[in-house]
Amino acid sequence: MQRITLQKNLKFRVLEAGSQLATNNFQKMLMISAISAGIVLLSGLILFAATKPAVSKLEKSGALATVSAAGAAPAVGGFQTSSINIANNGLTYIQGARVTEITGNTIKTSMSLNSNTFDWVIETSGATKLINHLGQKQTISDIKVGDYLMVTGKLLESKGSYIINAEFVRE
Repeated sequence: MQRITLQKNLKFRVLEAGSQLATNNFQKMLMISAISAGIVLLSGLILFAATKPAVSKLEKSGALATVSAAGAAPAVGGFQTSSINIANNGLTYIQGARVTEITGNTIKTSMSLNSNTFDWVIETSGATKLINHLGQKQTISDIKVGDYLMVTGKLLESKGSYIINAEFVRE
């Protein structure tokens, strides 16, 4: 009787050990699968970012319209991104606009995105913050034809031209 009980206990322990071994193997496989999926996802993101073409795109997402193109405006040490962002309340941000003319407190700029050209009239005032590329204050006389600007302000209604009442102008 004692021998039968020992055999049953031994079989039970063997089955228990086998079950634990299967659980450990399953956990190892699950961990390896999760790590592999993470590596594949990270690799995909890196490849996407590295091979993203420098072409313009138009996105409409609810209240925001965006047009951008990498490489449209040259910058020191690489290339500059040109972009136009207009919110539904008229708040506008442009980047990579090349200065074509300065008259008084008005700056005329132009930017090309693929085959489209956008001419902007930037109206400044005493409230406009003018900043150079180092983040230091400047005046409108420090801006020269040929400079590239980033502008934030309110888009004014106008027929045939884009006018921004500038809040910030950064060279």
